[in-house]
Amino acid sequence: MVNTVYMLGAGVNQAAKDNQGLSPPLINDFFQVALKKTKFSNKHYTNQIQPVYDYIQRYWHRDRNSLASDPFDLEECFTMLDLQLGEAISANDKESLSELYATGFRLKSFVAEVLYKEKPAVLKFNYDCLVEAVIEHASGGNLSIPEEFTLLSIEGTVSDKELAYSGFNWNRPLGYGVKFHTVELSQAGPSRRVNGNRFYSHPNNKIYPRSILKLHGSLSWFRYLPIRKYPQYPVSANWRNVPLSEEKKKEVIFMRGTWWNSDPPDLERWYLDPLIITPIVHKGSITDNRLYHPIFRVIWDKAEHALSKCTRLVVIGYSFPSVDLPIRKLLREIFSEHTLHELVVVNPDTSVCREVKDLCYFHNPVIICENLEEFLSLQY
Repeated sequence: MVNTVYMLGAGVNQAAKDNQGLSPPLINDFFQVALKKTKFSNKHYTNQIQPVYDYIQRYWHRDRNSLASDPFDLEECFTMLDLQLGEAISANDKESLSELYATGFRLKSFVAEVLYKEKPAVLKFNYDCLVEAVIEHASGGNLSIPEEFTLLSIEGTVSDKELAYSGFNWNRPLGYGVKFHTVELSQAGPSRRVNGNRFYSHPNNKIYPRSILKLHGSLSWFRYLPIRKYPQYPVSANWRNVPLSEEKKKEVIFMRGTWWNSDPPDLERWYLDPLIITPIVHKGSITDNRLYHPIFRVIWDKAEHALSKCTRLVVIGYSFPSVDLPIRKLLREIFSEHTLHELVVVNPDTSVCREVKDLCYFHNPVIICENLEEFLSLQY
């Protein structure tokens, strides 16, 4: 029996174009692509993320015009922030910590907003939901709409039949191999969010056995930040000092994020942090410990299990850069004890074949395709 695992990188979506004819940004041309968009280059948005531009100007001597015209290594920038945060924590430098955290959050929110609004997959990891959207459309629309379907977005109005209804035959929150504490239903119209325990307890809402394992997070996954947006009513005198509960600190929310005038998403008056692992050299460091978040441990464990049973590996648009140490480590550990029968690489850069063969200890000929069209034309 052939057990196939698909490993997708940013290159899988490079054939995509937006309404301005632009391809998705990669790690080195993020600002070049983003600043061609009217929204992200206007005065208001520039003022919102000015601390990011100031930071880059300070350490790279690059202004916004330079970023718009020439490549800039976003990975180096995130790594620099991470290292400086580590130093500030060690020195208990609260002033630097506050400034660095604010800059890092604005940069990450900027990246997340660009990716979410423009719908590309970018950088070296697929944070976007473009692959999920393709699967949804390929599965076909779900015409069996419950009779009592309502547009009210109050959880109490969602019936059990509506709870299991998705606008497509492939229900997105069931496709990631993990459960969320709060789930936004995959339905047209206003957002309708329900408690995760209730959602997954429905007999028709079982996690799909073949899942999309997003090893570095997603733009539709969030966690609460201990920062209030504005008070709930009635307003108490000390509303700003109300701490985020320990329960909420552990929750993961599945929902469509909405950015208004560069203001990050919020839920229940708490700002939300996109649960993505930013491109830094030392993944899971002391200052960016998302890799050790419980949801990622589940996902990585499932990825390890899938690879341990894999006999056919298809790598599409991923080049295994040396800084992606956790993935390289995972492959070396798995295939040091497990034999791969077939390896397919879809990438115009044929040097990737040597790299992936080495990581997987694969000694047979590799099937090489330059693009997705060539891969899809293969008959197995």
